[in-house]
Order: sequence, then structure tokens, then C-alpha cells
Amino acid sequence: MNSLIQRLFIASTCLIGLASCGGGNDLTSGSSAGVTSASAVTAGTSNSATTTSVTATKAAMDKVGNSFATVPAGSMLRVAYIDATASGGLAAIPATGYSTPDILIYAFVQSGLTSPTLDSYLVSAITNGASQQGAGKQTFISLGGQFGASISLANVPSIVSNVSAGIKALNATLPKANQVVGVDLDLEQSQDSATIAALAAGFKQAGFLVSIAPQPVTLSGPDGTVDPNNPSNLGLSAGGFNNQFGQAIASGNVDYIFAQAYNTGNFTVGGCNENQLCFIGQLATALNNAQKASCSGSSGTPLCIPSKTKYAIGLPSSRAGVGENHASIWQPASGAYDGAAGLSALATSINAALPILQKNNNNGIMVWSQDTDYLPTGYGDQYACIGGFNSVIFGSTLAMTCPGAPPPPSPLPAFTMVITNTGSTYASVILQTSAWQYDYVGGPSNLAIAPGATVTVGTSAVSPPVPVSKGLDAFFDPQGAPATAERIAIGNYASALDVTANNPLNGSGGTVCLGPPAGTFTAGQTATISLNGQTGKCSLNLSTK
Repeated sequence: MNSLIQRLFIASTCLIGLASCGGGNDLTSGSSAGVTSASAVTAGTSNSATTTSVTATKAAMDKVGNSFATVPAGSMLRVAYIDATASGGLAAIPATGYSTPDILIYAFVQSGLTSPTLDSYLVSAITNGASQQGAGKQTFISLGGQFGASISLANVPSIVSNVSAGIKALNATLPKANQVVGVDLDLEQSQDSATIAALAAGFKQAGFLVSIAPQPVTLSGPDGTVDPNNPSNLGLSAGGFNNQFGQAIASGNVDYIFAQAYNTGNFTVGGCNENQLCFIGQLATALNNAQKASCSGSSGTPLCIPSKTKYAIGLPSSRAGVGENHASIWQPASGAYDGAAGLSALATSINAALPILQKNNNNGIMVWSQDTDYLPTGYGDQYACIGGFNSVIFGSTLAMTCPGAPPPPSPLPAFTMVITNTGSTYASVILQTSAWQYDYVGGPSNLAIAPGATVTVGTSAVSPPVPVSKGLDAFFDPQGAPATAERIAIGNYASALDVTANNPLNGSGGTVCLGPPAGTFTAGQTATISLNGQTGKCSLNLSTK
């Protein structure tokens, strides 16, 4: 899926989205899986670290010495996306990647929106997967993602007609037990409520189950919080801090809600944000409390979920599913992380949340995606366990393969940055690496820099009294020195916010002021930067002590 909030650095060569399921993909066959769902993540190299195979479902002591927690097989609804546009990732999915989930969603319809013939890659992927899914498993096809920009109220009738005809033709070639029964609406281009409601009604009337893949948000805007026991300001969004899916849900035309609990950021539910495992249980509690016996007469805001509607909390399979420095449970958001330990901790949290998930319905967990779970290195993630999410969380009996323990981080260099804000708004420096990593550098305490102010910050290796910048530490870790900023941008803010927690939204900041080659920073340097958010101009001077 594409993201709720578009990241910045819009240049002639890139437009980077904080995806959820499926960012843009221009993929080739072979080992490369192309662009991840989260953003344009550069394909990584093969993992050369020592690996160990772990049969997670035994919940036994693995060869690395970690005691795994696992989620009991069949204890909850299991939903998985397959990015059919990613030929490399698609080829890596084993038979259990198709047979383990209860619902498989194939993404995304592109030319099939305007033609009664489905895209050939979807037909091929579903035909291959249907024979491996097994009886009782449901197949959905997804609209939207990176191909959703053209979807509007005006073309809803033709989209419903074309996609329905395409599915009918495909189903005529599939075994009766494994046909496409549902249409998923992964709409993240800020489509309005009327468009989404019309699509849901159209496909429901055409005889399909309907699922949606919204971003949960707070209607209070950035930095807002949702009370899970009284979720009156909980929104299910197609873009921004809005509730565009609410009308379709209240109408009763939505059978499943697959809430993407990642890549939004800047809000909390029950005091937990998307970087924390507790977000799962808190969001499930909020969705439970938004369910009503009847939503008759409801406009959809506040959120009203009919009691028959089921949901799954959406999670990325690993950092491969989101990329670096995006809001997700896979922490730290950049550098080395322990994928095996993260899976075990996730399983423990889901087990604790099972009574909440099952309180009103057979609800569960959604994953983006099978491609990233079985080919994480193709998405630049050498720390994830291959097949780990399906083994530990979904109960696959296929042993997963985990890398060895992450190497110790490289020592951070001593690096200082002097920033002068010549503009009339609060501002930060945004550094982008070649691996699509974003690091936000503000003043002391990571605060946005006041108009007319000059501040000095440094990495944690710089001697006091220079304040430490989290953004600079993240920029150099784990690269050490030197580190290259492919682009430098200006982040604009209305006040002295913490820039590491309050990244500027699309349209209100992130103006690229220096493109490639922006600069290579090495140990012992001082970077002097002046920036003006109103003119979009900045200057960079590097000096060595």
C-alpha cells in the first residue's frame, strides 16, 4: 500500500511514499524484489551472516540461545498480502506462504481498472497461488496502492464493472474452492468518503466480500491521542488525519477492516504509538469499542463499526516491509536490529492481545507482505528471519532461517553541525541517505530551530557542552564515517516541536534545498548550514578541525 503521509524530497528522480502495503514497483525477475511497500528501499545484497534454521512452532530453544514465543496456529484470523507486481519476491514464496493464511490478498489491479481483463501478473499470481491455498481459504484482489490515484467517484461504475468482469473471467479458470471471492480497497490517495462508500456498495452488490485497508489515525490531528475505551476521535483514513472510510463501514458494506498499524506516526492510542508493541492491543480495544449492534443512521463519524464486521491489525513482516526510519514495531528504525528477538516479543504481545482480538469476533493480524517475509534481503533487510512472520505469528510448520546476532555498531564519529535559520518559521535540517533513510536535525533537545536563531549540535562523540543531536547520531549509525547525504531538505514547523517525533507533513515542509551531490561528512568535520524555509534555499560549508 502507498502511505498516508508522503515523505519529502520530491525531485525529478524520486517521489518517496511512506507505504504500507505496496509502494511503486518496477520489478524484474530473479532475486531482486524491487521497491518495498513502504517506500523506495534500495534492494540489498544477500545476507552473508551466519544463519540458523529455527522451527518456531515448537517454541523451543533455538541454536542462537533465544527462547521463542509463538502464536498458537489457528488461534486468530490470519490475513496476508501478496505483492503480485514484485516478481522476485513472488518467486520466493513457498507453498506454506499460500496455505497458512486464512485470507490472501493479491495486489494490485492496474490496467484492470479500465479494462474488463485483469492484469496478467495478477492472473498469473492468483492462478499459481490458488492451487496451493487449500480449501476454506479465501482469495481477495486489491485495488489501490500505487495505482490508486486515478480512482474517483466519477469512475466508480466503470471500475466496478471492469474489475467484476475480470474476476469472473479469472474464476472460470480456477477450482471452485479457490476462486476470488473478495475485493480489497487499499485507497491511500485521499479519496473522499463518497468514492469509498460507492466502491464498497458496488462490489457488495456485485456479490463480493469487501475489505478495506485504512490507516488508523486520530481526528485530533498530529500529536493527538485516542482513548481506546471511548474512541470518538478514532479515524480510518485514506490520507491525512481524516475518517474517509467511516461512511462505507457504517453502511454495512464492509466485511473486513485491515487496519495498517504502521507508517503513519505522530499520534497514539492509549498512550502507545506505532513503534510500540502495546499499540496492537490498544488499537484492538479501540476497534472493539467502536463496534455497535447497529450503525443505522450513522454518518460514519464518530466511527461506527457494525458488529458483524471483522478486523485485523496490519503489521509489516519485518523492516523489509516498511524500510528504514518509518513508524513500525521494528525498532530501532535504522541500523542493526535483532529480527528473531523482535518476532518473539511480537508473538508475546499478540498472545496477550488474543482475548481482546477475539472479544467481539474472530479478528486477528494482517501482514504486508508474503514477498517481504520470504525475501527480506531483496528489500535491503539482512536482519530479518526468512519466513519468520509466517512461522512465529501465523503458525507455519516450515522452519524459518534467521541471521546470526547483529554485529556491534560502528563507533560514531565526532561531527558538529552549526545551523542558522534565516527564515520566518521554525525549521530543521533533513538528511537523506542513499538507502532512503531520513534523519531530522534540530537544535538542543531536538527542537525545531527558531526564526533567526543559530544553534550548534553534534553527535554523541562530540565533547560537551555541545548538545547531542539524535538525528546526527542516526545519520552516522551504522555507517560510521564517512556518511553521504544524497539530499538535504528543510523541514518547516509552526513551533519548537521535537523534530525527531514530529516530521513535517507533505505540503508543509521538506523542501529540497540541496540535491546530489549534497555532501560527504567525515569524522572531525563541522558542517555550517544556513536555511530558509520560505525561499527553499540553503547553503552548506564543510570544514575540518
